[in-house]
Amino acid sequence: MLLQLNAVLKTNVNVFFALFFAIGIMAQTSSAQPSNTQDSQSYSDIETLEKQFSNLHRSPEIVAEIENVIYSLNSDAEITYRIDLDWWKLRALADVGDTRATSNFALQIYNNYDLQDYRSKVQFGDVMQEVVQAFTKTKELEVALEIIQEMRESVYSTPNTYLSFIIDKCLMEVYIETFDYTRALEVELSVLYNTEYQSLEIFSSYKSSLYNEIAFLYNRLENSEKALEYLEYAREDFEQKDSHPSDLIKARALNSGNRGRAYILQGKYVKAKEMGENVLSAGEYLGENYLRALGYRLIGSATSKLGETDLALKNLKMGITLSQQHNLVTMQKHLYRDYAETYESLNAYKTAIYWYKKQFEVEYAAQQSVALAREALRSAEDNALNNYEEVQSLRRDNEVQRQISAKDRRITHQLTLITTTLLISALILALSLYFVRKNQRKLVLSERKAKENERLAKKANEAKSQFLANMSHEIRTPMNGVMGMAQILAQTSLNEVQKNYVDIISKSGSNLLVIINDILDFSKIEAGKLELVLSDNNLETSIGEVVTLLTPIAAKKDLSINYTYKAKLPKHFTFDEDRVRQILLNLIGNAIKFTNAGSVSILVSESSSKIAPTIKIQITDTGIGIEKDKLPLIFEKFTQAENTRTRSFGGTGLGLTISNSLVNAMNGSLKVSSVYSEGSTFTIRLPLTPVTVETREQVNLPAPEAHADNPETQKTKPNHKPPTARNLKVLIAEDDEINTLIITKFLDLPKVDFTLCSNGADAVKAYELAYFDLILMDVSMPVMDGIEATKAIRSHEKNSGRKPTPIICLSAHVIKDDREKFIKAGMNDYVSKPINKNDLFKAIKNQVKMSNSKTPVSVKSHTSRLAENR
Repeated sequence: MLLQLNAVLKTNVNVFFALFFAIGIMAQTSSAQPSNTQDSQSYSDIETLEKQFSNLHRSPEIVAEIENVIYSLNSDAEITYRIDLDWWKLRALADVGDTRATSNFALQIYNNYDLQDYRSKVQFGDVMQEVVQAFTKTKELEVALEIIQEMRESVYSTPNTYLSFIIDKCLMEVYIETFDYTRALEVELSVLYNTEYQSLEIFSSYKSSLYNEIAFLYNRLENSEKALEYLEYAREDFEQKDSHPSDLIKARALNSGNRGRAYILQGKYVKAKEMGENVLSAGEYLGENYLRALGYRLIGSATSKLGETDLALKNLKMGITLSQQHNLVTMQKHLYRDYAETYESLNAYKTAIYWYKKQFEVEYAAQQSVALAREALRSAEDNALNNYEEVQSLRRDNEVQRQISAKDRRITHQLTLITTTLLISALILALSLYFVRKNQRKLVLSERKAKENERLAKKANEAKSQFLANMSHEIRTPMNGVMGMAQILAQTSLNEVQKNYVDIISKSGSNLLVIINDILDFSKIEAGKLELVLSDNNLETSIGEVVTLLTPIAAKKDLSINYTYKAKLPKHFTFDEDRVRQILLNLIGNAIKFTNAGSVSILVSESSSKIAPTIKIQITDTGIGIEKDKLPLIFEKFTQAENTRTRSFGGTGLGLTISNSLVNAMNGSLKVSSVYSEGSTFTIRLPLTPVTVETREQVNLPAPEAHADNPETQKTKPNHKPPTARNLKVLIAEDDEINTLIITKFLDLPKVDFTLCSNGADAVKAYELAYFDLILMDVSMPVMDGIEATKAIRSHEKNSGRKPTPIICLSAHVIKDDREKFIKAGMNDYVSKPINKNDLFKAIKNQVKMSNSKTPVSVKSHTSRLAENR
């Protein structure tokens, strides 16, 4: 039974192993560069630096040295030179075998640069090839196919032989990832014998790698004779080149690895063992885990066939441990299979089944990934057919679809055999049922404990949010007294010293209010309750208003502010204007704050994206800059770059954290680059939906409702007809004496009469006994709170037919849920505490205007006077 299972899976095992090995070969070929097509001084500089650090070739230290060069660049350095440095760093990461870091940095390069940023299509092709290789190593084939399609579109507009060559190499890697070895071999051979490609100067440096890749594909197709033929071509070619010693050792090791596979296919196990020892020795010398694991596997497979089972198990076990430690997924599957076969030869069936099962699990997961990749390949090739140049490939693409369908049928057949085998093996696995159930019980207990911990964490988070909301309310109430009295005091006769003192009180109160708001925003972010309010706005105007607001602050420091809007997209977008203003106020305010001389520049442009139109906002200052070791920390909460006891600048350290969270909530990104003592640049990228603003409709005010002076309604309701000309009557419901004093001082104007109540119950009684144009309602009051009082007033209006009176909420509760609760209770508007006089007058003007479109002239003239007093 186990021998039959091994025969079924042998083809798939070879397929996965070939995938991983081909990617390793691609990494070797990526370091070559087309010297005849590169221009400018920057490429020469890179060559000089590579020679300078040649002693660090393929070592982790080279990455740190490249990063030091990047950080030392001046802000005016050519973008093509920056691309060269990033490309060098990407190759260095690939050489040291850090797969995940390579993929992450490849994504950063792909997002940071547009096609027009490259000096030529040659440079673009070189970098994109390395990026594609990084994504294929981490099985992110959708992104790799997207990049290939972008390169294709570039060739459509302007044909380029070198870029076509790169496209073919990238496609070959994708075909290997989807196990389409026949088509991969066709592409590889067409590249090798293409006369146009052979005319490229760079072609000669790729030749040995092409031979190796073709040999690898012939091995996968079990044609060992052809594989050995092309391996000999490869050996002759790379031995003649003046390569770096490390590159030469790796090329020999890869060649030996392919030879070992061919010898195993031919039954030449002694030679295969010798090749495995060569590969292992090279891997140990270079410190490359893939080569070490490959060496262990070849030695183990060969010695197992030779009957040296102890030595086979030892080497295979070392390979398994190495592949598990470094997440070499494809290598794991092959090692599991060979390990199981060796135990099977010793009649240790229970152990063999265990390792066969682990092989099946890895293979099943891989087959699912392959299915997704094939679907993406179909989509990418279908999109290519929309271009005129691709129409000729339609028949060939239909053939590809047929081949993929055939492969899918084979995989389905193999899975059926695997399922049948596993069902038979269940008789043996039943012996371990007791231990499985025991572990299951432990797992259930563990899950229950985890859920309980999650519940407690959620409860603690809710308690923290409620605590912050309550503290905000309690702080805002006395703050209303401080800031309100400061506003009132500023309107009295003061000498210059006293005016300065009042100004300091107002500014300190405003700064404290900013800190309170930052803490509330941070609590929303941590609780996952941050919400965006989307509306159609003019982006250029929104940014310009922020710049205008901050210009006087910059002028006090003799700084110039330069604002340039050069995005070619429509200026109207759908976005949360308040949050965008908050981000810009924070970043531009910081730029002014940390700049003592020079300027602050705001540049708005567009950035290409495959998802949605993207706006790029760059804020550059000539300030103190940020030290390199502090850059990774500046977006952390409660952190400042200048975080010492003698620091010159204040702040909570939440501003950048909140800004970064807001940008992420908008599906954007916030990046920073800085040179210490020279300045910083913060770059915002936001995908925004443009809208076309053709006309602006006039907002119609609601029609006036029936009032007591209407003869049709006077018959059914009581003693409330207002006079034809009168003062503005305001009912104020507020229990705090200081807040009451502030509000009455604000409203201490001609033609304003107000009635004071210290709780909601008294406010309802006063309303029932007299007519009021407006009610200012606090929320937290004794006896009856503002919400209950509002509901009682609205109920009285409904029952008596009385015209609704505008009610403006005055509260220190600033959470969005609280505001919605106030409006739902029947309040018309909201002014937060501490009360700003301008905000209060604006709310009064809006409500009186909307509810009294036919009020006496004296009321209309008074609302105008309220506006003047702002």
